[in-house]
Parts: sequence; C-alpha cells; structure tokens
Amino acid sequence: MTYREAMALIHRTDWKGSKLGLSRIRELLFRIGDPQKKLRFVHIAGTNGKGSVSSLLAAVLSQAGYRTGLYTSPYLTDFRERIRVDDTLISQAELCRGMEVIAPALEEMADSPTEFEVTTALAFWYFQKCACDVVVCEVGLGGEFDATNVIEDPLVCVITSVKRDHTEILGDTISLIARAKAGILKPNAPALYGEGETNKEVQNIIERRANELSCRVRYSDPSALVVSDAGLWGARFSYRGEEYRIALAGAYQPYNAMIALDALAILKARGWMISREAIDRGFAAARWPGRFEPLSFSDPVVVIDGAHNPNGIAALCASLESCFPAHQRFCAVAAVMADKDYESMFSLIAPRIERLFATAPSDTPRALDAKKLAAVCGEYGIASLARESVFEAVKQALEYAKAHALPVLIFGSLYLYREAREAAISLLPSAP
Repeated sequence: MTYREAMALIHRTDWKGSKLGLSRIRELLFRIGDPQKKLRFVHIAGTNGKGSVSSLLAAVLSQAGYRTGLYTSPYLTDFRERIRVDDTLISQAELCRGMEVIAPALEEMADSPTEFEVTTALAFWYFQKCACDVVVCEVGLGGEFDATNVIEDPLVCVITSVKRDHTEILGDTISLIARAKAGILKPNAPALYGEGETNKEVQNIIERRANELSCRVRYSDPSALVVSDAGLWGARFSYRGEEYRIALAGAYQPYNAMIALDALAILKARGWMISREAIDRGFAAARWPGRFEPLSFSDPVVVIDGAHNPNGIAALCASLESCFPAHQRFCAVAAVMADKDYESMFSLIAPRIERLFATAPSDTPRALDAKKLAAVCGEYGIASLARESVFEAVKQALEYAKAHALPVLIFGSLYLYREAREAAISLLPSAP
C-alpha cells in the first residue's frame, strides 16, 4: 500500500449518518488485536487547553526517560502530526503498514468506522508497535462517546476546562457539556479538573460522576498561579511556591502548565519517576504550533493563533495584552468557519484591529465566504477588505503593517494555519 493509498483509505470513511457510540471503535480494535489494552494512558479532555497540556506532559515524560506516545487532533500541516512517539511523527512507511493491518478489518465491518475512529485505531496500533511506556491521549470531541474513550484503566483522567463549544453535538448547556467530558472518568482512576473550584456547576457534575465510579477528583488551584513575566518568548511563573519557565507564548499557557504540573504530581504519586530536571527540560522543549505562535519577531512582528470560538478569542485578547504595549492595534488576517459564533468573536477583538484582510482557506467547504466575513467585521467598526486567496491576504497585511508600523495578527481558525504560515514564511525569509 502506498502512502497516497493509505491516506485515501483513511479519508474514505464518512462520519455522516453514523450513530454516537463506541461499538464501531471497539469492534475495529478487537479485530486488530486490542492494542489499547497493552498500553498505559493519560487521557485528556476539555474545551480549551487540552492540546497544550498534552504537549507539555508528553515532553516532560519523554525527558523523564519514558517512551511516550502523543495522540492529538486536528493536524495543522501534515496528517502525521497527530501520531507521535517522543515528538517524532509516525513515518509514511509505518502509517502504510498500520493501514495494511487495519484495511481487512474495515472490509469485514458492517457498520463502517468514521475517519476519527480509523485514525484512533491506527494510533493505538502504532503506539503498541513502538512499545510505548505511556501514551498521552487527547480526546477528539467531548468525551463520553469519543473514540478515545475505549481506554479502560487510565493513569489519570484530566479535564482542562468546560466551556460552550460544539453545542450541536455536546448540548447547549454547560451541564450537558460537562457530563460529556466527565464521561472519560473511569472506576478507581484518579481525575484532575483544571479549573479548580471556580466553577461549582461543573465541579458538582464531575464529583457526582466520580462518586459513582469510586474515583478521587483533584483540583488545580488557579489562585496559586503567579505569572512574573510573559512575552512572545514564553513565560515565567510560580505555582504552589515553585518557580517554572515555559517556551510557549500566550497568557493562557502558564494556566495549561499548571494543569500539567498537577497531572505530573498524580503520576509521581503512582510511582512514575519524574524529576524536577525532567520537568524543566520538558517545559523548555514543548511546542504547540498555531496557538499564539510568533512567526516573526520584527519588521513586522507576526503572530498566528488558531482561536476559533469566543472563549479562544478572549484568551487571545489576554495574550495580546500581556505581550504587547497597552492599546496596541494590529493589522489582521482572519478566516472563520461558517458554523462558529463569529459575530461574538469579532465583537470581542474589534478594538484591537486597525485593518483586517478577510479570506477563506482553500481546502475546506466549511469556511465563511470572505466577502461576508468582511461585511460582518465592518458591522463592528473594523476596516475590512475581502481577499480571495490566503496568500494575497497575508501579502497585503504585511505590506500594510510595514507601512503603518503595526504588528500582524493571523487568527480565526486552525484551518487557516497551513496556508497562512506558508505565505508568511515565503514573504518573510527570516521567519522560523
């Protein structure tokens, strides 16, 4: 099987019409030998932050000497980003071998698995083949009915945060969303809730579920987090009296590091050998592209962020506040998906934008038309122009920014990342 054939097989599956539930993924995994039963997992759910927390945990565990698998979604530039061992992407050859194992099982199944279920099976097969000591596994969507929820005995279950998102699938209330995410809790397995005791409604739902399963819930303590310095280079902060530094930019990243530290403390209490040196090295090495990622530090400064819902935009605004002078305005490139609450998004960020170039990624039909996006932005007082291609939008934004001594902000969707980053790097040769 060639790589092109393997990818075509993965993308052939169609989620439309599929019923919620774990029956398909369980059958598929059974047919390929139940690789997940031979692995140890850290299982991570949450509306925001789960990718960053996963990246930080995987980096530390690798630095501690454990062979560490990392499963995340979505990918930004290469599908293989979703499946890594010690921060090395699954090779094209190994992906093909995995799909050769999975293909006969797919043909035998009456109820065809979804693309995410096939990808999850591929990841678990690969992690077992690599003899991973531990797998940091990010939930795809929700928790209870997510394909990753076949994990039976996790080392720790982490819920980073619970906010309104994907309401058409998870439900339109915080209670329903919290119940879905609490679905990853397992009997007798320790759990961690990253928002601490700040959200009593969510806390009560998680506690009830934990009591049913006889598992103990621990809480991060945001009041014990003190950020001393932050910028595009990362942040310095203290948590529970200890000083740390991370290389991830963004005002929310110390919060994510706090959750990672509490998850690591749980693992250490369970006998995993994780030194302070491993934590420091892991925090220095961890990267999470597309989340307040600097692409250029001067002439002009360019930052790209995948914020795609109101909570994400609020976090982006906080990051801008922490890393730039007060009241700094930006030249922006933006694209959004038509099913997102983009009006709330732009009402929040409008005061920070002097000029915006609206566009749409070329590789998804879900994107809002650029002209409509420009019109929406105009309703919030943003001077906006529509551009058909991402490249043209980035090119004109850079030209405008240089002429007016403004930094550039690219945001609105992770689907925008690949084309926008490629355009920026081609136009700014010094970009990383």
